[in-house]
Amino acid sequence: MNPLNYWDHEPRARALMTREDVQKFIDFELMSKGVLKIEAPTLQEIVPVEIKTETFYKVQNGYYDVICFRTLEEANTFLTLHPFKSDYSYEAGSRLYYASPQTDLTIQPVSLATKADYMNALAQMKANQATETANAKLEKEFQESAKAMEDVTNGLFEDWHEQQATERRAQKIPETWNRYLAMSKHDPEIATQFLLKLFTAEDIQAAAGWLDPEAWDTAYPTCVKACEDSQSDEKEQPEPGGPGSQRLRPFPEEILADSLKNAPVVGGEIDLQF
Repeated sequence: MNPLNYWDHEPRARALMTREDVQKFIDFELMSKGVLKIEAPTLQEIVPVEIKTETFYKVQNGYYDVICFRTLEEANTFLTLHPFKSDYSYEAGSRLYYASPQTDLTIQPVSLATKADYMNALAQMKANQATETANAKLEKEFQESAKAMEDVTNGLFEDWHEQQATERRAQKIPETWNRYLAMSKHDPEIATQFLLKLFTAEDIQAAAGWLDPEAWDTAYPTCVKACEDSQSDEKEQPEPGGPGSQRLRPFPEEILADSLKNAPVVGGEIDLQF
């Protein structure tokens, strides 16, 4: 057995692990599956670029920019000139153009840098663009590797959750058995008959093999033996209701009387808590 290998541990030992315990097996699991464990990449810094801007007045036609002016007066003067645009019909092709009146022009103020200021900052903006591209590549590679790691580790945690579910189901059987045994004044036969109304003999035997003997009352071996006997009897018994069929052995009257005396009242009815 390799103590570093999660799968070398018995199912119940895996069920009793904590999340922190399971995480200790991740490195070995990745190594055994040929997946490289990686750390999140250190991304390069993007240097902020600040460029002084000025307010210009942009003339636009719908979503299309036409021209900009330094002052609102100049932009309005442009509109009074009733400008045209050289245009053509897509259906007729571009061999012949016509003068299209620009009647839907509007003016919007915008903040723009001068060409000189823009060119002075251009080198740093190009460097930032290259850095963003490199960072995006590193991030993509990390996400792909992280997906491979996730696929491997998911297998561990899916099994861990499954084993924990098995542990919870198994624990419920001796808990119920011990309660029924106390209610029947430690009569294993009666307790077993009522336990079999909730769980199959196979479930009870599986729980006996899964859990430690300490989980059961002192009658634990009798419970499992009674289940085995019951399983054999079922094969020999006739159809329910047919000739020779037997009914479930009831609780003795004095036990039922004790249960009724001590049972809580819920909504006006007595709750026996079977």
